[in-house]
Amino acid sequence: MICDAHIHVGYYNRKGHAEPFYYSPRRICTVLKKCGVDEFVYSSTSMQTHGIDFGDVNREMWEVQKIFGKGAHPFLWVTKRYHFANPKLSDLEYGFYEGVKLHGLDGSQWITENADALEDILSIAEKYDKPVMIHTGREEDARPSNYLPLILNHPNLRFNLAHGRPTEEVKECMGASNSVFADISYMDPDDIPKFLSDGWADRLLWGSDFPTYAAISGKSLTKTMREDVKNYKWLAERIDFAANFRRYLKGGS
Repeated sequence: MICDAHIHVGYYNRKGHAEPFYYSPRRICTVLKKCGVDEFVYSSTSMQTHGIDFGDVNREMWEVQKIFGKGAHPFLWVTKRYHFANPKLSDLEYGFYEGVKLHGLDGSQWITENADALEDILSIAEKYDKPVMIHTGREEDARPSNYLPLILNHPNLRFNLAHGRPTEEVKECMGASNSVFADISYMDPDDIPKFLSDGWADRLLWGSDFPTYAAISGKSLTKTMREDVKNYKWLAERIDFAANFRRYLKGGS
């Protein structure tokens, strides 16, 4: 079973296009089905696109699940703009969204400028038992070490430190909390064995960040995903991605 913890739908900058290109639910679902993906977590990059209506994003997210089925697990991408308009995150109340996506570099600047709002968001996610995905990297608003105090303050939340960067900071978070996972999208391939040798195979999630690489490179969507699936199958000989995916979404040992 192929489970991808990091998929997107919606508007995104594409090589050769002046305006954001629309990766429609049908197009994304068609490629995923063609390439044998069984389940995936997805969020909408439309949330970070200027002028997009939140209601349209919700309809877009519903359409993905309507086309693909229950194997599609929707995460609500919460931006600063969305939180300002809807501080109670009322869309989480209705049971459709299965988790929350946060990206400190989408203009939200959760760590450096909006730490109080971030605390509110995590408290609401914890209230509804919604796992959280956080974009990680070396920037202040993306560093795992900057999120660690919040992770420890919400022990009942499950976190995916998406991209797993920087490696040592992600390992620090994993050591501090059993609820921390990391997807390997855009992770340096040389870093994956380091996680395995340190005993974190049960915390790694497969993630492709599809279709961002195809968009940036201009390559075919199907070709890109087929290459990702090939890598998935090779790594799945050493990592039980499906079991890790299930525990991240639903909890349990």
